[in-house]
Amino acid sequence: MLGRLAAHGLTVPQYHALRELFAEEGITQRELSVRLSTTEPAILGTLRRLERQGLVRRDRDGTDRRKINVSLAAGGHELREPLQAHAQHLNAAMRTGLSDTEVRQFSALLERIESNLAAAVAHG
Repeated sequence: MLGRLAAHGLTVPQYHALRELFAEEGITQRELSVRLSTTEPAILGTLRRLERQGLVRRDRDGTDRRKINVSLAAGGHELREPLQAHAQHLNAAMRTGLSDTEVRQFSALLERIESNLAAAVAHG
């Protein structure tokens, strides 16, 4: 994946931001930082680089001028298909030799781990 990202001039954090925007455009910078479990200053730096590359655009919210909404720019839309195709290829490769039941069990375990971590963080 790293080689494919580098070929597009992307870092892993930039890919993660784009992946979230592929799923839902127009979310705020703050929401993006929450979804990626990163700090707002970190996501701001990532978004500025993506903006300079012509992959995203940041616009003030029409109803709350304090919020900055993030959407894909033309370059980001162009990367959606090749990056998603590569991710699907990697997912298939990682699942080689695993049954559907094993994949479901593994996914359920990961969800429990994430839930446990979120609860631990929330309770300090």
